[in-house]
Amino acid sequence: MMLYRTSGCVRGIMLIACLSLSVHLMGQKQSLRDQLWERVNPCFSNFEDMDDDGKPDFDQIDDARNGYLHVSGGWPTCGCSCASTVGAYRNDRGEYTLLQMDEANCSWDRKLSSNRDIWSVLPEEFGLKDFVGRELALDLDDPTFFLSVEIPRKGTDTEVSLKLIPLGLELEAAGPIVTEYGEGGNISQHQPISEIATFARSLSDDEALTSILNGDFAELAEVDKRAFSRLIGDSYGQFATEESLRETLQRLRDKYELYFRVKYQKIVLGWDRQQSRFFVKKRVPAASGTKSFRQFLIEAEYWAVMC
Repeated sequence: MMLYRTSGCVRGIMLIACLSLSVHLMGQKQSLRDQLWERVNPCFSNFEDMDDDGKPDFDQIDDARNGYLHVSGGWPTCGCSCASTVGAYRNDRGEYTLLQMDEANCSWDRKLSSNRDIWSVLPEEFGLKDFVGRELALDLDDPTFFLSVEIPRKGTDTEVSLKLIPLGLELEAAGPIVTEYGEGGNISQHQPISEIATFARSLSDDEALTSILNGDFAELAEVDKRAFSRLIGDSYGQFATEESLRETLQRLRDKYELYFRVKYQKIVLGWDRQQSRFFVKKRVPAASGTKSFRQFLIEAEYWAVMC
């Protein structure tokens, strides 16, 4: 009888322990869910109840239980929108590293972030050399690329790629790659140079740009001189002098040359649970072939005042 009572007691203790463990694990999941929603709240808080049903209108993929959350949507003011995606990567101690991508179109904001220092999460010494295949001696005053990440809903393999920062968006940062950019509070620091795309499209051929970059304005055909002169003036989006336009084109050519040195279209990162850090798992080569500087100017994205 005593043995039965002892066994029952043991079984009771085990049951209580199991229930406590279950509650603890549920608390962990709830805590993770709260963390994910807290991360996306700056975007989520913009959404409004557009159809008067008592709930904000937005799109979501809520798989917070498995460590993934995405929200996106817009609001009436200027047709602005935002999107926020966050994923959780667990280490072998049960701790989570959160990786997040945010964007807001009206302010040109793009941001890659983490609940830890982002560079301590990425592979050691990760940077431009991983995409071009070697170290480069650079002489660029402003960043050229944004480090964009595709956060997976399932698994931990994570694709990273370089996106060209919109031309004309002037950033105060060191190095060719940034993990965030935006318009900021001072719009006047940026350059409204989107008319360069129209100008490049109007040129008779690629050689016209070469002549302009070399300062050989007299060598231009009449159609190219007219296209060039339309960008000179004191109106918004124009350049004060021929030389200021040429200097801007030279800066853009530096970006163009770096852009086409990128050897890998994207890099697949694996997750090291022991180190709580990503590692380079696979490199995907970029498409072969290049485009002319003129075509680059025509197709590039340019900063402009949105609202």
